[in-house]
Amino acid sequence: MVSVPSAGPLVYAGSKYQSWYWSTVAVGLVGAVTAMAFSSIQADNEAAMPLEFKVEPISKLNVPTRITVCHDDQSKDFQLLGLGVRQVTLLYLAVYTAAIYVDDSLTQRISRSTRWTQEFAQDKLVQNTSDSKWFVSDLVNGHPGEISLRIDPVRNTNGPHLRNGFVRFLTERQRQETLKGTLDEKESAAFTKSLDDLRALFPSGAIMKGQVLVFTKLSDGRLHVSFNGREMGSVNSPLLSKWVMEGYLRSDPVISPSLIASVAAGVNHVVQSQ
Repeated sequence: MVSVPSAGPLVYAGSKYQSWYWSTVAVGLVGAVTAMAFSSIQADNEAAMPLEFKVEPISKLNVPTRITVCHDDQSKDFQLLGLGVRQVTLLYLAVYTAAIYVDDSLTQRISRSTRWTQEFAQDKLVQNTSDSKWFVSDLVNGHPGEISLRIDPVRNTNGPHLRNGFVRFLTERQRQETLKGTLDEKESAAFTKSLDDLRALFPSGAIMKGQVLVFTKLSDGRLHVSFNGREMGSVNSPLLSKWVMEGYLRSDPVISPSLIASVAAGVNHVVQSQ
């Protein structure tokens, strides 16, 4: 309840005290209402916080151990495989947390694979070797399941800023594959079109701390995008879906070393638990 002080003997119509008094009352009311609104928002956020989460050690942000992705009038639960943080500049400023989630079919695939259970070691996902590339590719593409990437800004940012970061590493991958001859002119043109489609799915305005982007490689190859729980759409490009997920798991170039190390530990836990 917001209380208003009594007018008292100093407030007279037309006196110099009247303006001062009502200005003071207005400031008090605004401050009280703002405090009440902030408390309400804070309570709502705390109530919405998942019961199970892990704390990313650099950003100190809470990362849920499970998420639910909705698309095409259906929903699916995903389990956290690993988490890390994206840092930039020589000061290693934290930009956002990045987390990889997988569905049950992917973990079952790993646990039943002879190569994963007999040959996998954590350093094989971290190092830039042929083994590393095989494990990354198989983790993303060697199964009928689905895999998600969750991006949670450490501080307020905007859609174009995050979008440009994605476009940079994807166009660099396109350039490398073209130079190696693994991507022909027609495929490159199709990929450029899919990049344009992805650009359109990013929010055009501000993205506040706590507003989350989730990218999901669906079983049919599409890349589904959601922002703050709202479906933004999907891009029908298996190559784009593959490169988005691989981009955060490849060690050359590396986007988040801590994410790769955490995913490697998560996979190792799946392998060792069998």
